[in-house]
Amino acid sequence: MRKQRLIATIILVMVQTMFCSCNFLARNTVDHPAGISESNVYPQTIYPGIHKQLSIDLSLKTDTLEIPEFSIDITGLGQDIHFFPYTTTQGQKRYCISFTLNPAIKPGRYKIPIRASFAKAPPIHAVADIHIASPPTPGESNILAQKQQRLLDTETKGSIIDGNRVEFLDDGKYAFEQWLNLLAGAQHTIYLQTYYLEDTGQTARLIEMLKNKAAQGIDVKLIINRYTQLGTSSLAYLNLKRHGIEVLLGGDISLPRSVSTTSSPWYKKMQDNYLLYKSLPQDNPFRRWEEERGKGQIMIDYAIHEKMIIVDGQKAIMGGRNLTESYFFWYKDLDILLSGPIVTELDKAFRQNWVIFGGGTLNNHAPSIESLPQGIPARLVHSRPWDGSYTNLDELVQACLTAKSRIYLTSQYLALPLKLQNALIDAARKGIDVRILTNSYETGQELAMSLCHYISLNYYRDLLAAGVRIYEYGCDPDLKQKPYYHVKQFLFDGKCVAVGSYNLSLRSAYLESEIMVYITDKSVATERENLFLKELELNTREVFFSDLAYKEEKFGTFMNLARIFEILY
Repeated sequence: MRKQRLIATIILVMVQTMFCSCNFLARNTVDHPAGISESNVYPQTIYPGIHKQLSIDLSLKTDTLEIPEFSIDITGLGQDIHFFPYTTTQGQKRYCISFTLNPAIKPGRYKIPIRASFAKAPPIHAVADIHIASPPTPGESNILAQKQQRLLDTETKGSIIDGNRVEFLDDGKYAFEQWLNLLAGAQHTIYLQTYYLEDTGQTARLIEMLKNKAAQGIDVKLIINRYTQLGTSSLAYLNLKRHGIEVLLGGDISLPRSVSTTSSPWYKKMQDNYLLYKSLPQDNPFRRWEEERGKGQIMIDYAIHEKMIIVDGQKAIMGGRNLTESYFFWYKDLDILLSGPIVTELDKAFRQNWVIFGGGTLNNHAPSIESLPQGIPARLVHSRPWDGSYTNLDELVQACLTAKSRIYLTSQYLALPLKLQNALIDAARKGIDVRILTNSYETGQELAMSLCHYISLNYYRDLLAAGVRIYEYGCDPDLKQKPYYHVKQFLFDGKCVAVGSYNLSLRSAYLESEIMVYITDKSVATERENLFLKELELNTREVFFSDLAYKEEKFGTFMNLARIFEILY
């Protein structure tokens, strides 16, 4: 997979070289017959107090190549009108008219006449239908109600566990110190699972501490994803093995049939492709690929993506950070430090993974931890797609369906499973304030020439049409070490917050094992929501449809290319 991503990046660079000045292809197409126009409104339903800008997307069919002059009357509706032509990713010439909405606009349906005038051709008239909805009546969120919690229990095959303490590790340098402190205090066991690690720069201190603890006789066990580790830092893996640390590599791609002779339960699961096919849900985009390949032809590249460390079965850190210098010292990421009985659930999850990847049953037992005074409730959600377990996707969708007023999600990029996309669109259309924070083109430069950003852009149009608000994390484009946004945090109604490894992507839904902790405490969720809103204000830029039109004009070639490589991310 690492090699596939490298190939995708190389192809992207080649295309950038070939087409960096060719985004105007197909602009000179003449449409017939003349005098017919089409208009779409973004968002389709406007909720005052949520939406700030309205865009009208026009397609004119005319016999002239001339760019028209537009006139539009938005008296009472808004101000600051902007017009510009652009070309879609399908090569269609369109026009975008955008304006800032009047926050005091009254609910109702409005018809906005639009006139496109030409110097050498008859004018074209269009009418945009605008729907200003009444502000939704704030419903009392029932996400914490027993009925809803039982439903979520069913989705996750788990339950809420009370009596935990949680510390959010937003600041990377502080998080790094907490990792060091946790390792320094280890007396018996260190169980670590990550997507990949490096023994260079500052993180060499973490690796050195692991080796020292192993030399002291402490039981140190690591699970690392195979292709990311070997493709990034195979020497770090070998270094750990040389110092007596037990390391398992999980995940593989296109395994040959000969692996069926191995005793590893992981390989056996991968080899039985027919059962894998049967376990895939109907809406899984990989199901069709399985049908085409047939039994015995391995093509699904399952991967382990959880990030967690459990020390002595008493304390744990989990979240989004991989163990490399960038994740602690210039990326924007999030971990949480946990104590209380939820740590036992993390310990069990690691033990299960150790068995799955061929390490055998651990002789010691997961310690039982009593509830802590003034502790808070939390639920562990662990998904393993190779076992037909898609619980993180199901939990997230159910939480979106349960929310009454606010859904705030963060992810490094968007490659949305259909059921999640539909849940977000349905929520936004009801007047729920749905916001997503992800990377911008500038911060995305840190990974694969912004390919992940191009992947995300292909999802913007449908989301913006429904009224979902999208924000991009910003930075100085000349900054050498860009703050790539890697946070995975989900907030619902100021009453529930989830943190972990799950991206808003097809891979996280259907190919990669993921782990999340849902914290159902109103005070914690409210504090996290306030920090999220402050982040939006200070470090992000909201993306309106007019911005997307500009991006399609500028990046259309790369957006089309990104569709091919979407499945790798």
